[in-house]
Amino acid sequence: MNTFALLALLPLVACVSGPVVTNVSVTATPAAIGDCGAAEKLSGQLDAVVSGTGAFDKTVNWSVTSVGGGTLSATTGASVTYTLPTMTAWPESVTVRATSAADAARFGDVNILVKRCMISDRNLKTDIRATNGLDILNSLARLPIASWRYRSGDLSRHLGPMAQDFAASFKLGASTTSIATVDEGGVALAAIQALNAKLQAENAGLRADLARLDARLSALERRQ
Repeated sequence: MNTFALLALLPLVACVSGPVVTNVSVTATPAAIGDCGAAEKLSGQLDAVVSGTGAFDKTVNWSVTSVGGGTLSATTGASVTYTLPTMTAWPESVTVRATSAADAARFGDVNILVKRCMISDRNLKTDIRATNGLDILNSLARLPIASWRYRSGDLSRHLGPMAQDFAASFKLGASTTSIATVDEGGVALAAIQALNAKLQAENAGLRADLARLDARLSALERRQ
């Protein structure tokens, strides 16, 4: 085939190859959401931009790909709103994926940071009871702590107790499959206070014993 014939076929090759999707980029506004800070925001807008050559469908299909869930205002379109799930224990971050409607092999991920502040206003609480810090410390000492990964495919490792063991040890919260951050923190603070009081009492006893030994030694030295 001569050069002129090849040149004549080039427009046909371009038509056969068609449009090509090269990239999908996703932005989140704001980049962090949650109930921590002066302006609480439990949802954010996600925008996707699909780049490529030729004429093609520039919409995307949306999905939440990380542990923690949440809801999307739509599953298709250039923009959606992500809202945090209604739960007491939120993840530290959430990953949302935008997949090109024209080419499922092209997608973009956005990582949304989650900031959580537990409501702890005294005026919003009732049935307030004192706790026995030493009992909590002893229960915490017996609580199994392990390193683990989620079965969902998340490769990152985490460290902590199992919710079932935590519920059996402290009888806190309404669930046996999740641990509320406020309960985990409360157990830790109560145990720290109890440990501090225990160490202070032991140190006071040791100082008293040392004082008695010093007094006896001084008495023996005076007799010599």
